[in-house]
Amino acid sequence: MTAREGLGAWLLALGAFLIYVSTWGLLSSYGTYQSYDETTLLRDASTNAIAWIGTVEALLLILGGVVTGPIYDAGYVREMICAGTVLTVFGVMMLSLATEYYQIMLTQGVAVGIGSGIVYPPSITLVAATFGSKYRGLAVSFATCGTTIGGIVFPILLDHLLPSLGFAWATRVLGFMTLVIFLAGLALILPGIPDTKTHETETRRRLVDLGALTEPVFVIMCLGIFFLWIAYWVPFFLIPTYAEFGLGASSSLAFYLLVVANASGIPGRLLAVLAIP
Repeated sequence: MTAREGLGAWLLALGAFLIYVSTWGLLSSYGTYQSYDETTLLRDASTNAIAWIGTVEALLLILGGVVTGPIYDAGYVREMICAGTVLTVFGVMMLSLATEYYQIMLTQGVAVGIGSGIVYPPSITLVAATFGSKYRGLAVSFATCGTTIGGIVFPILLDHLLPSLGFAWATRVLGFMTLVIFLAGLALILPGIPDTKTHETETRRRLVDLGALTEPVFVIMCLGIFFLWIAYWVPFFLIPTYAEFGLGASSSLAFYLLVVANASGIPGRLLAVLAIP
Protein backbone atom coordinates (compact mmCIF):
# COMPACT_ATOMS: atom_id res chain seq x y z
CA MET A 1 0.00 0.00 0.00
CA THR A 2 1.55 3.30 -1.12
CA ALA A 3 2.05 5.95 1.55
CA ARG A 4 -0.06 9.03 0.98
CA GLU A 5 -1.33 12.03 2.87
CA GLY A 6 -4.14 14.51 2.42
CA LEU A 7 -7.87 14.59 3.06
CA GLY A 8 -8.46 10.98 2.02
CA ALA A 9 -5.78 9.70 4.38
CA TRP A 10 -7.09 11.73 7.31
CA LEU A 11 -10.64 10.54 6.65
CA LEU A 12 -9.33 7.00 6.90
CA ALA A 13 -7.69 7.93 10.22
CA LEU A 14 -11.04 9.32 11.35
CA GLY A 15 -12.67 6.02 10.41
CA ALA A 16 -10.12 4.14 12.52
CA PHE A 17 -10.78 6.63 15.34
CA LEU A 18 -14.48 5.67 15.24
CA ILE A 19 -13.59 1.97 15.23
CA TYR A 20 -11.51 2.54 18.36
CA VAL A 21 -14.43 4.35 20.02
CA SER A 22 -16.59 1.24 19.59
CA THR A 23 -13.95 -1.34 20.56
CA TRP A 24 -11.32 -0.09 22.99
CA GLY A 25 -13.78 2.59 24.13
CA LEU A 26 -16.27 -0.10 25.14
CA LEU A 27 -13.59 -1.91 27.11
CA SER A 28 -12.41 1.32 28.76
CA SER A 29 -15.94 1.87 30.10
CA TYR A 30 -16.17 -1.58 31.69
CA GLY A 31 -15.74 -0.09 35.17
CA THR A 32 -19.34 1.19 34.91
CA TYR A 33 -20.61 -2.34 34.30
CA GLN A 34 -18.33 -3.69 37.03
CA SER A 35 -19.93 -1.34 39.56
CA TYR A 36 -23.48 -2.01 38.35
CA ASP A 37 -23.00 -5.78 38.29
CA GLU A 38 -21.60 -5.80 41.83
CA THR A 39 -24.42 -3.73 43.29
CA THR A 40 -27.40 -4.81 41.19
CA LEU A 41 -27.25 -7.44 38.46
CA LEU A 42 -24.75 -9.94 39.92
CA ARG A 43 -24.88 -9.16 43.62
CA ASP A 44 -24.12 -12.77 44.55
CA ALA A 45 -20.93 -12.85 42.49
CA SER A 46 -17.58 -11.72 43.87
CA THR A 47 -15.65 -8.70 42.66
CA ASN A 48 -12.98 -10.97 41.17
CA ALA A 49 -15.53 -13.08 39.31
CA ILE A 50 -17.14 -10.00 37.75
CA ALA A 51 -13.74 -8.53 36.85
CA TRP A 52 -12.99 -11.72 34.93
CA ILE A 53 -15.67 -10.73 32.39
CA GLY A 54 -13.77 -7.59 31.48
CA THR A 55 -10.48 -9.49 31.67
CA VAL A 56 -11.65 -12.05 29.12
CA GLU A 57 -12.91 -9.24 26.87
CA ALA A 58 -9.52 -7.50 27.09
CA LEU A 59 -7.60 -10.75 26.54
CA LEU A 60 -9.53 -11.66 23.39
CA LEU A 61 -9.35 -8.08 22.07
CA ILE A 62 -5.58 -7.95 22.45
CA LEU A 63 -5.02 -11.49 21.13
CA GLY A 64 -6.97 -10.60 18.01
CA GLY A 65 -3.85 -9.16 16.44
CA VAL A 66 -2.15 -12.56 16.50
CA VAL A 67 -4.75 -14.02 14.12
CA THR A 68 -5.69 -10.95 12.10
CA GLY A 69 -2.16 -10.09 11.01
CA PRO A 70 -1.74 -12.95 8.49
CA ILE A 71 -5.36 -12.54 7.35
CA TYR A 72 -4.71 -8.83 6.75
CA ASP A 73 -1.61 -9.67 4.71
CA ALA A 74 -3.70 -12.07 2.62
CA GLY A 75 -5.95 -9.14 1.67
CA TYR A 76 -9.13 -10.02 3.57
CA VAL A 77 -9.38 -6.61 5.21
CA ARG A 78 -12.99 -5.79 4.32
CA GLU A 79 -14.15 -9.20 5.49
CA MET A 80 -12.44 -8.81 8.88
CA ILE A 81 -13.74 -5.31 9.49
CA CYS A 82 -17.33 -6.25 8.58
CA ALA A 83 -17.26 -9.53 10.54
CA GLY A 84 -15.81 -7.83 13.64
CA THR A 85 -18.43 -5.10 13.45
CA VAL A 86 -21.29 -7.59 13.27
CA LEU A 87 -19.95 -9.74 16.12
CA THR A 88 -19.25 -6.78 18.42
CA VAL A 89 -22.70 -5.26 17.95
CA PHE A 90 -24.29 -8.71 18.29
CA GLY A 91 -22.47 -9.22 21.59
CA VAL A 92 -23.68 -5.90 23.00
CA MET A 93 -27.27 -6.57 21.92
CA MET A 94 -27.24 -10.07 23.41
CA LEU A 95 -25.79 -8.62 26.61
CA SER A 96 -29.02 -6.65 27.00
CA LEU A 97 -30.86 -10.00 27.34
CA ALA A 98 -28.39 -11.50 29.81
CA THR A 99 -29.33 -12.09 33.44
CA GLU A 100 -26.91 -14.83 34.52
CA TYR A 101 -23.14 -14.69 34.99
CA TYR A 102 -22.35 -17.17 32.22
CA GLN A 103 -24.58 -15.26 29.79
CA ILE A 104 -22.77 -12.00 30.50
CA MET A 105 -19.41 -13.75 30.15
CA LEU A 106 -20.38 -15.22 26.76
CA THR A 107 -21.81 -11.97 25.37
CA GLN A 108 -19.73 -9.17 26.87
CA GLY A 109 -16.58 -11.15 27.53
CA VAL A 110 -16.36 -13.55 24.59
CA ALA A 111 -18.49 -12.15 21.73
CA VAL A 112 -17.55 -8.47 22.19
CA GLY A 113 -13.93 -9.42 22.91
CA ILE A 114 -13.54 -11.53 19.76
CA GLY A 115 -15.44 -9.05 17.59
CA SER A 116 -13.36 -6.11 18.79
CA GLY A 117 -10.17 -8.14 18.37
CA ILE A 118 -11.08 -8.80 14.74
CA VAL A 119 -12.11 -5.29 13.70
CA TYR A 120 -9.59 -2.94 15.31
CA PRO A 121 -6.20 -4.35 14.10
CA PRO A 122 -6.87 -3.91 10.36
CA SER A 123 -8.21 -0.39 10.91
CA ILE A 124 -5.10 0.87 12.70
CA THR A 125 -2.79 -1.07 10.37
CA LEU A 126 -4.39 0.71 7.41
CA VAL A 127 -3.62 4.06 9.03
CA ALA A 128 0.02 3.13 9.61
CA ALA A 129 0.36 1.85 6.05
CA THR A 130 -1.36 4.86 4.47
CA PHE A 131 0.63 7.70 6.02
CA GLY A 132 4.22 8.55 5.32
CA SER A 133 6.75 8.80 8.13
CA LYS A 134 6.14 12.53 8.62
CA TYR A 135 2.56 12.21 9.91
CA ARG A 136 2.27 8.49 10.67
CA GLY A 137 2.79 8.85 14.42
CA LEU A 138 0.30 11.69 14.70
CA ALA A 139 -2.30 9.84 12.64
CA VAL A 140 -1.97 6.65 14.68
CA SER A 141 -2.17 8.61 17.95
CA PHE A 142 -5.24 10.44 16.71
CA ALA A 143 -6.94 7.16 15.78
CA THR A 144 -6.20 5.58 19.16
CA CYS A 145 -7.70 8.61 20.92
CA GLY A 146 -11.01 6.99 20.05
CA THR A 147 -10.32 4.76 23.05
CA THR A 148 -10.50 7.68 25.45
CA ILE A 149 -13.52 9.26 23.75
CA GLY A 150 -15.43 5.99 24.06
CA GLY A 151 -14.23 5.70 27.64
CA ILE A 152 -15.74 9.13 28.34
CA VAL A 153 -18.99 8.95 26.37
CA PHE A 154 -20.13 5.41 27.15
CA PRO A 155 -19.84 5.62 30.97
CA ILE A 156 -21.70 8.96 31.00
CA LEU A 157 -24.38 7.45 28.76
CA LEU A 158 -24.77 4.41 30.98
CA ASP A 159 -24.78 6.48 34.17
CA HIS A 160 -27.75 8.47 32.89
CA LEU A 161 -29.65 5.58 31.30
CA LEU A 162 -29.27 2.74 33.81
CA PRO A 163 -31.42 4.36 36.55
CA SER A 164 -34.16 5.43 34.15
CA LEU A 165 -34.27 2.66 31.53
CA GLY A 166 -32.79 -0.27 33.40
CA PHE A 167 -29.98 -2.59 32.34
CA ALA A 168 -31.62 -4.10 29.24
CA TRP A 169 -32.67 -0.92 27.44
CA ALA A 170 -29.63 1.08 28.52
CA THR A 171 -27.43 -1.62 26.98
CA ARG A 172 -29.57 -1.68 23.81
CA VAL A 173 -29.15 2.08 23.44
CA LEU A 174 -25.40 1.52 23.81
CA GLY A 175 -25.61 -1.20 21.16
CA PHE A 176 -27.46 1.02 18.68
CA MET A 177 -25.02 3.85 19.32
CA THR A 178 -22.11 1.47 18.77
CA LEU A 179 -23.68 0.29 15.51
CA VAL A 180 -24.04 3.85 14.20
CA ILE A 181 -20.42 4.66 15.11
CA PHE A 182 -19.21 1.48 13.43
CA LEU A 183 -21.17 2.22 10.25
CA ALA A 184 -19.73 5.73 10.10
CA GLY A 185 -16.24 4.30 10.53
CA LEU A 186 -16.80 1.67 7.86
CA ALA A 187 -18.11 4.31 5.43
CA LEU A 188 -14.78 6.13 5.77
CA ILE A 189 -12.51 3.08 5.71
CA LEU A 190 -13.93 0.57 3.25
CA PRO A 191 -13.82 2.66 0.03
CA GLY A 192 -10.08 3.21 0.36
CA ILE A 193 -9.09 -0.43 0.85
CA PRO A 194 -7.30 -1.85 -2.22
CA ASP A 195 -8.02 -5.38 -3.41
CA THR A 196 -4.79 -7.17 -2.54
CA LYS A 197 -5.98 -10.73 -1.89
CA THR A 198 -3.21 -13.29 -2.07
CA HIS A 199 -4.27 -16.73 -3.24
CA GLU A 200 -0.83 -18.28 -3.73
CA THR A 201 -0.07 -20.36 -0.65
CA GLU A 202 3.67 -19.83 -1.02
CA THR A 203 3.28 -16.06 -0.55
CA ARG A 204 1.04 -16.23 2.48
CA ARG A 205 2.25 -15.77 6.04
CA ARG A 206 1.69 -18.67 8.38
CA LEU A 207 -1.02 -18.11 10.94
CA VAL A 208 1.47 -18.76 13.75
CA ASP A 209 5.19 -18.24 13.11
CA LEU A 210 7.08 -19.74 16.05
CA GLY A 211 10.34 -18.69 14.43
CA ALA A 212 9.73 -15.17 15.73
CA LEU A 213 10.30 -16.46 19.25
CA THR A 214 13.96 -17.08 18.40
CA GLU A 215 14.57 -13.32 18.14
CA PRO A 216 15.61 -12.04 21.61
CA VAL A 217 14.60 -8.41 21.01
CA PHE A 218 11.12 -9.46 19.88
CA VAL A 219 10.67 -11.77 22.89
CA ILE A 220 11.77 -9.05 25.34
CA MET A 221 9.36 -6.58 23.73
CA CYS A 222 6.51 -9.11 24.02
CA LEU A 223 7.28 -9.72 27.69
CA GLY A 224 7.29 -5.98 28.35
CA ILE A 225 3.91 -5.54 26.65
CA PHE A 226 2.57 -8.59 28.51
CA PHE A 227 3.38 -7.11 31.93
CA LEU A 228 2.12 -3.69 30.80
CA TRP A 229 -1.32 -5.08 29.95
CA ILE A 230 -1.50 -7.01 33.24
CA ALA A 231 -1.50 -3.71 35.13
CA TYR A 232 -3.15 -1.39 32.63
CA TRP A 233 -6.81 -2.38 32.95
CA VAL A 234 -7.00 -2.82 36.73
CA PRO A 235 -7.75 0.88 37.47
CA PHE A 236 -10.27 1.21 34.62
CA PHE A 237 -12.21 -1.81 35.88
CA LEU A 238 -12.14 -1.07 39.60
CA ILE A 239 -11.93 2.74 40.04
CA PRO A 240 -15.69 3.28 40.61
CA THR A 241 -16.09 0.34 42.98
CA TYR A 242 -12.96 1.04 45.00
CA ALA A 243 -13.62 4.77 45.25
CA GLU A 244 -17.18 4.27 46.49
CA PHE A 245 -16.80 1.29 48.82
CA GLY A 246 -13.11 1.47 49.69
CA LEU A 247 -12.63 5.22 50.03
CA GLY A 248 -16.17 6.30 50.90
CA ALA A 249 -16.63 8.57 47.88
CA SER A 250 -20.12 9.33 46.64
CA SER A 251 -21.40 7.19 43.76
CA SER A 252 -21.36 10.25 41.49
CA LEU A 253 -17.73 11.11 42.30
CA ALA A 254 -16.69 7.47 42.00
CA PHE A 255 -18.24 7.31 38.54
CA TYR A 256 -16.62 10.52 37.29
CA LEU A 257 -13.20 9.33 38.45
CA LEU A 258 -13.45 6.71 35.68
CA VAL A 259 -14.35 9.41 33.17
CA VAL A 260 -11.43 11.59 34.28
CA ALA A 261 -9.04 8.63 34.10
CA ASN A 262 -10.10 7.96 30.51
CA ALA A 263 -9.96 11.64 29.56
CA SER A 264 -6.37 11.89 30.78
CA GLY A 265 -5.36 9.56 27.97
CA ILE A 266 -5.96 12.19 25.27
CA PRO A 267 -3.05 14.54 26.08
CA GLY A 268 -0.88 11.54 26.92
CA ARG A 269 -1.39 9.95 23.50
CA LEU A 270 -0.86 13.17 21.56
CA LEU A 271 2.05 14.51 23.62
CA ALA A 272 3.88 11.20 23.20
CA VAL A 273 4.07 11.91 19.46
CA LEU A 274 5.65 15.33 20.09
CA ALA A 275 8.27 13.71 22.32
CA ILE A 276 9.50 11.51 19.46
CA PRO A 277 12.36 13.21 17.57
